[in-house]
Amino acid sequence: MQVGIALPVMILAIIGLLEFGRVLWVRSTLQFAAEETARQAMISTGWNSASLTALLRSRIVGVDPAAVQVAVTPETVGGVAFVAISASLPQQLVSYLGINVVTVRGYARVPAAT
Repeated sequence: MQVGIALPVMILAIIGLLEFGRVLWVRSTLQFAAEETARQAMISTGWNSASLTALLRSRIVGVDPAAVQVAVTPETVGGVAFVAISASLPQQLVSYLGINVVTVRGYARVPAAT
């Protein structure tokens, strides 16, 4: 009788841990890609939004690069030029049950090369 109650709870806990780990992995992947792209923008002149978007998509491993939304935003603060790079991807938790959609983001902002 106790196994009948404990087993579903254990299965749900394991599925929850797997989903949480998957979302953290996707976030780490997006953050890495955004940081690598920002480093390239920091050291290279002549970049544009399209080239940085293509570079970010090439740095993504294990996730469909076409599904990632990329925003490259040049900014000027106090006379210093920056470039902000954001990558986001909607993730559906427990996808086969259709539970909640979470948007996972990676972000980096660096001074732009002059």
